[in-house]
Amino acid sequence: MAMTVLQTRVDSETKLAAENLFSSLGLDITTAIRLFLRC
Repeated sequence: MAMTVLQTRVDSETKLAAENLFSSLGLDITTAIRLFLRC
């Protein structure tokens, strides 16, 4: 499967909150986004 780059801009507070949430689930932000996009 070919890979591509996906970029987005969010404020730093939102990014930190997402990183903390996903970390508590044992995920990094990249993996969490990949899971979201595949559902």
